[in-house]
Amino acid sequence: MFLLSCDKDNPSNPSGEDGYDRSLILTNWADNVIIPAHNIFLESLLELEESIDNFLSTQSNEDFNSIKINWFNSYKYWQHIEIFNIGKAEEIYFKSKMNIYPTNSSTIENNIDQGSYDLTGINFNISAQGFPALDYMLYGLDLDTSLVYNKYIGDNDGYKYRSYLKALITEMVSVTNTVVNDWNTSYRNMFIQNSGNSVTSSFNQLTNDFIYYYEKGFRANKFGIPAGVYSNELPQNVEAFYRNNISKDLALESLNCLKNLFMGYSQYNMTNGPSFNTYIDFIQESSILSQDIMDKFDLAYSSIINLENSFSNQIQNDNFAMLSAFDVIQQGVIKLKVDMMSCLNIAVDYVDADGD
Repeated sequence: MFLLSCDKDNPSNPSGEDGYDRSLILTNWADNVIIPAHNIFLESLLELEESIDNFLSTQSNEDFNSIKINWFNSYKYWQHIEIFNIGKAEEIYFKSKMNIYPTNSSTIENNIDQGSYDLTGINFNISAQGFPALDYMLYGLDLDTSLVYNKYIGDNDGYKYRSYLKALITEMVSVTNTVVNDWNTSYRNMFIQNSGNSVTSSFNQLTNDFIYYYEKGFRANKFGIPAGVYSNELPQNVEAFYRNNISKDLALESLNCLKNLFMGYSQYNMTNGPSFNTYIDFIQESSILSQDIMDKFDLAYSSIINLENSFSNQIQNDNFAMLSAFDVIQQGVIKLKVDMMSCLNIAVDYVDADGD
């Protein structure tokens, strides 16, 4: 594959000393993107916890519906922080504890039936917690979702279901507090100061996280795996399968986060700061590559926006459109993983086992 050189004087640029101050990017990311996104997500999660506590107290259908509203809102905010699998988030398996899907409904039901479970460790229960577990608890306990509420009423089985609902949100708030507190105290400065060009530097790690998430968390998990790119069609493996009409919303939120991070745009204070695009333009003395990448984001958006709100329905009714969206998203993988990484002189630090 022919790649345009990003450094006309030294195409390989082995030292990584390109004259760009990476700490400017890290500061913009930390102060205007990452920390505000985490803080807002935590606020949304606390609102979800409050609605669950209210329901546990009243057991009213109205309060149960409030849980559903706050769960969806918080799930959308989650799409803006899942990408940042660095620091404390990586250490405590934050992403896995919050959003492994499909959830393991059998484990959930067994936990509820036994009334004894450990959600705090890294064990088999990791696939029975987080947003996907709440999706099952709010919409999947009965084929008729309007009857799910009835599972929570009463002193016997109802109490067991209410207890598990409380245990889920308690662990979600706990691990989120751990990550948010770390960013708001010590990790923010460590992140910015570690601005070199090494495998363990903040910029190189987050760049790999960015591309890994685009390729795996976004392209493969949300589209490729359920659409059957790697095996058979698995419509039950879409995100938010039980709610069944928000998988497109979540995917678009995720794509918006990816594009904003690439451009250094903060949706929280409506500002643009240095990021991948400015760095690439500095090295290339041109905006050709950065504009091409942003165009790929826009093409991905156009391919997704016309899909059904329910990706599981889309796969069953017209999987060709889902596969076409995957192919468009794949164009972005090539630009980011090959062209951008070569330009920035950063090595990919993960293994691609997709066979693509």
